[in-house]
Amino acid sequence: ISASATEPFLNVGMYWQNSAGHTIAEQDWIVPSCETTGVQPVLGEGPTRGGNLEILLYNLDPTYEATVSIAIVQCSHHVGRDDWRSVGYETGIVPGYFMDGQQISAGLLIGYSEAVPTGDTYHQLLPLYCGDVLLNLTATEDVTFTLGYPTASNLTGSGSALWSSGSVKAASVQLPFPRCPMLLSIDNASGSSATVDMTAVLLEYAS
Repeated sequence: ISASATEPFLNVGMYWQNSAGHTIAEQDWIVPSCETTGVQPVLGEGPTRGGNLEILLYNLDPTYEATVSIAIVQCSHHVGRDDWRSVGYETGIVPGYFMDGQQISAGLLIGYSEAVPTGDTYHQLLPLYCGDVLLNLTATEDVTFTLGYPTASNLTGSGSALWSSGSVKAASVQLPFPRCPMLLSIDNASGSSATVDMTAVLLEYAS
């Protein structure tokens, strides 16, 4: 998608039908779109819910078209739960969102340290993951940590917070992440620059 996109996200709608053509189950995932110079791969798996599957892709950006490549593979082994996640997250830039420090292969969504100047708010778009995540956050000054949805107006719950720490130097919380990339914000209202250490650990469970 263009680097000028203001809402660089794609809605992936999945609709399962029975033999009579009636929709019997549906599911939506929000995935990020990156600038055209990179890629933003997402890998997903899950159990089937009907005899036929229809997939509809909806570009949430109101101005720019998105180019999408999609592959669907059927497998015979048991899949116990839906599991979609970003793959190779740092190979593409999502317009308007800062992403760094991703360590998905190490079992972390992020493992990162950032200096947040006094009076500034830092925003980190986390990789896509649906499931329980343990956030561990520390800072050298009192800051406010907030976890919520990206601010794209077409997203349900746009800009709203799932959790906020209040003004603290350390916070730890376990939260279930939804089918949408989460936005971590750090507001430094103190009188000094704050060094912030962030880890988000995937809490994986056997299916």
